[in-house]
Formats: sequence, C-alpha cells, structure tokens
Amino acid sequence: MKKLILLTAIAAFAFTSCNNDDDNNEVSLFGTWKLTKATLNAGIDLNNDGTASTNLITESGCLNNSTVIFTDDVASAILKMQSIDVTEEDNGDYTVLCEDGVDEYLPFTVSGDNVTLTSDGVNVIFVKNGNKLTTGMDGAILEFTKQ
Repeated sequence: MKKLILLTAIAAFAFTSCNNDDDNNEVSLFGTWKLTKATLNAGIDLNNDGTASTNLITESGCLNNSTVIFTDDVASAILKMQSIDVTEEDNGDYTVLCEDGVDEYLPFTVSGDNVTLTSDGVNVIFVKNGNKLTTGMDGAILEFTKQ
C-alpha cells in the first residue's frame, strides 16, 4: 500500500510539473514587471540620428528603468515610471531630458486577464498575456515584462 501511495504522489508531481509556463494563468501577477517596450503610432527622431523610429525607449534613451511591482501583502501596486521632457530646437533637432520616476502607490483590481491601475481617478487597463502586461495610452503602446 505504501508503494502505491508513493507512486501516486510521484505521478501527481510529474503531471503538475509539466505545466506549460506560457499559460496566462501560470504566470503570477505578483512580482516586478519592467517596461520593455514603448512604441508610438508614428516614428520620431528624438536621438537626432537621421532615422525616425516608433521605439520610444531607443529613440529617447529613457524609460528603461520603469517598473510596476505587485505585492500580495498590500492592495496597491508600486509604479515607478520615468518621464521624458522633449524640447524641439529651432533647427529641428530634439533635446531629451530623462527624469527618474517616483514611487506611486496605486490601487489595482484584477478581472480575468485585465489588470486595472487607478491613478488620480483615471483607470489604466493592462491586458495580461503570459509574462506580458500591455496597455495603450496617449498614442503609445506600453509593454511590461515579468522579471
């Protein structure tokens, strides 16, 4: 009887260990998510290299330290979003100033694959797909990847 229980336990462990890690329900929301993609609807040449791009992180050199952290012991997420101050010069070139973000504690709710953060009464809805959280805002698509 002990061998049967042991074999059943091993079989159960083997079946649960073979889950697909890409499944939406298998990647926990809790933890750190880093901004890995910020794309614009239209290209812009912020780095003055002569080539316009929709990739805001590459063009600005900013935003790559932006994160959102979900912890399971509080009812709020910690958003640290860097900002970009862009000035267009008279010659058409751009001057870009990256500003560090400050920790914002934002309440959040989860409904299926939607994660809603609320900031100053405005709801920002992210769609969770595996290890990615994606939202569209102000003419840009932002994608955070689970770290």
